[in-house]
Amino acid sequence: MKSAILVSRDVGVFDKVREFLLVEGGTASTDSLAKDAVVQVADGQGRLFTVFANNDGTFDLGGFDESYKPSGDFGVPDDLEDMTVCYIECRWEDLFANMVCRLSGLLSQPAWVVDGDGIVWPATGVDPKRIRL
Repeated sequence: MKSAILVSRDVGVFDKVREFLLVEGGTASTDSLAKDAVVQVADGQGRLFTVFANNDGTFDLGGFDESYKPSGDFGVPDDLEDMTVCYIECRWEDLFANMVCRLSGLLSQPAWVVDGDGIVWPATGVDPKRIRL
């Protein structure tokens, strides 16, 4: 499955994402604090965008031995590995880029995406032609 990680200093990331995707017609697990909490929405073409909470720390970036690289000239936040994390699965780069840009507008703090190559993107500027999910 194609995937990437959404990170932000906003500790309520998953709850805000969950609420937004439910309004967009998505479905979610009942308990947003459960270890396996998830929310999913389909676009008008039936393409799925699925977000998993990181309530058990499985996707924390601190466990990865990787040097992150910026996608552009903005730099990589120093505290990236300490931020709140959500794991996102999506097979379509255009849908992914559109959704994370929209979701970032809901957060009280900036958000970034870490792609499959360890490239860090500002959530508002993910290039669907260059990101590697």
